Amino acid sequence: MRKIKVIFIGTGSLGCPILHSLINDGRVELPFIITGQDKPQGRKMQMQANEIKKLALLNNLIVHQPVKSISELNNKIVQASPDFLLLTAFGQLIPSSTLALPKIAPVNIHWSLLPK
Repeated sequence: MRKIKVIFIGTGSLGCPILHSLINDGRVELPFIITGQDKPQGRKMQMQANEIKKLALLNNLIVHQPVKSISELNNKIVQASPDFLLLTAFGQLIPSSTLALPKIAPVNIHWSLLPK
């Protein structure tokens, strides 16, 4: 049986249970994940990865972190040929050119009302 190809896109720790479920689901293939840039944190303001990146690296997943816009990764997304883009707590507007790339659909899991 062919696995469902999913590219997970998220930054916030709320997305960790979702990513964890995808990692542990034998029916899902994760070619890579997309998350936000590392940011300075703590008293010493040292650069640290977000929880999504930490979980992905712990599970030997490829991580991409766009500098300005997720559309920087459109070619990589096309090459991966995903069935779904699964977005949660990413913090950037996703251009329609990126949303059109998956074979089946982009799916956004949002914890509150979307901005207008």
